Amino acid sequence: MKKIGVIGLVLTLGLQTSLAFAYDFTNKLRLKKEAEVYQTQLKEIPIYREKLDVPYTLLGPVRGQDMMTTKKAAIMYQMREQAHQMGANAIMEFHCDKLLRKTLLQCEGFAIHLK
Repeated sequence: MKKIGVIGLVLTLGLQTSLAFAYDFTNKLRLKKEAEVYQTQLKEIPIYREKLDVPYTLLGPVRGQDMMTTKKAAIMYQMREQAHQMGANAIMEFHCDKLLRKTLLQCEGFAIHLK
């Protein structure tokens, strides 16, 4: 076994640490880029209030709800996530109902794939 001095050991450990840091940094950049692409894909899913007259494939219902704040933006984000997981490129017949003394907002629609 080859002997390395204290200086060699310190340099080796320092190099391994810096390589690990560089890998972790590039991994974080990659994950951040993937998250940005995912957010962009979600924002591109349109939400229509009425039934569409164009050909489409119905994929299933999507629902979202928000307690206390009743923010439609948060509910639309939930619904877009569900639709994206189903492979939809649009949501139609979007409507909301207030429940429980107007502290719970629940919205529904249908995930569709436009042809």
